[in-house]
Amino acid sequence: DTIKSMAELKDHYNFPFYGGIVLKKGTKGNGQDLSGSQKDAFEREKAQMMNRVRLACQKQEASMICLATDFSLNEQEKECLDSVSKQLKEWGINTVLGENISGNISVWDKLTEAGIVLMVYKIGTTTHQMIDEEMNFYLENDIAVIGAVALESK
Repeated sequence: DTIKSMAELKDHYNFPFYGGIVLKKGTKGNGQDLSGSQKDAFEREKAQMMNRVRLACQKQEASMICLATDFSLNEQEKECLDSVSKQLKEWGINTVLGENISGNISVWDKLTEAGIVLMVYKIGTTTHQMIDEEMNFYLENDIAVIGAVALESK
């Protein structure tokens, strides 16, 4: 029942999907330790995704969003989301991290403070049931979902 690809996520759901970042095993999540074409591909994917998120935030007039994951982050994923947060902050969009949002009620205050969610999924870990349950929770609590991005480890 897990999401097996970014294409599956995009094709199966109606919410905006802004893209994803492929994280290479044994690297940091910020792309700095990659070289040559791997670094170029990483930077291109990230820039494309980030600009889509930026435009969506501008359209929604969002100055703060919650990066909500349905899983616990490893160091590589934390580094990646830290990098995403720094870039968004440069564009005037503050972020709060809602790690493992469905199982961690202590981050719900952060979620409601932001009021807008950017869902962060993990290919091979996130299930369709998790997505459906999250969306129902957001709808029931009048929390706006701006869209989703995905992380994939290879």
